[in-house]
Amino acid sequence: MPYEPAEILERYESGAAAHPNGKALAPDAQAAFRALQRSDAGLLGSARTRDSARREWIVDAHRERRRGRFLVLRPVHGDLEPFRATADGYRPDTHLAVSAEDWTLLALFAAGHAGDAGRPDEELSAAVFRVVDRMVREAQHRLLMGAAEDEED
Repeated sequence: MPYEPAEILERYESGAAAHPNGKALAPDAQAAFRALQRSDAGLLGSARTRDSARREWIVDAHRERRRGRFLVLRPVHGDLEPFRATADGYRPDTHLAVSAEDWTLLALFAAGHAGDAGRPDEELSAAVFRVVDRMVREAQHRLLMGAAEDEED
């Protein structure tokens, strides 16, 4: 049974070496978690994941004083538009609202990476897949794809 985001984040924060099922966390787990705490970090990193329609997405995780914690999800291929999500209520008319937990999970996955497969942790990757899949469906439903394209990231 897959772990919930809160369980994964708890393991990363605690500095554990493995999940309860014995699968290893990323070697830099605790350091990566600490890197997310700076309120003015800017772009934390980018990583690739897929949704249930097998579309590939690049997730850019940001944390800024003005805009708070936000994500930009960009399709790698196809005709879908990018969309933005916020954990701090920034521009609710153009940004998908996500929980702090979801933002942290995706930021943890992408932090320190430059558009590659993200942090090497099977459980984290599986949780990211579920969250991104839900976010893509919600952004499509709310017609938020491409809604905030005029912003600089």
